[in-house]
Amino acid sequence: MEPNTNTVSVGQQFRLRIAVQAGESNSVDTAQVYLVFDPDKFTAESLTAGDALDVPLQSRLDNDLGRVDYAAGTLGNPITAPFTLAVVTFRALAATGLQGSYITFAALQSPRQTKAVAGGANITGNLTAAYLVVR
Repeated sequence: MEPNTNTVSVGQQFRLRIAVQAGESNSVDTAQVYLVFDPDKFTAESLTAGDALDVPLQSRLDNDLGRVDYAAGTLGNPITAPFTLAVVTFRALAATGLQGSYITFAALQSPRQTKAVAGGANITGNLTAAYLVVR
């Protein structure tokens, strides 16, 4: 997620970009992301698809549970360059104190497993959570 650290004010809207670092040796034809956040601190206001993977498979915001679910793929050639999978717009609801709060990826297990796929193979690398301090 980018940016992976940020300081925002209560009531402020901010965006997190879900970036996929595809390349020649790790092309991607499908990607899915499952985020979790503290619904007492943040609300997810919108989810905008990136343009690299043109077949939407899932798009859901659940502010009661603090979840974002998004998946997309392509029926064409796999993507061989870094791309934006989606952009999530959040609003800060309450101060976090200096300890901050994370918006992170769900535990890496089915059915909410964040992953990048090429030809059916899971090629997921490192996942970077976002750390936010809300004042």
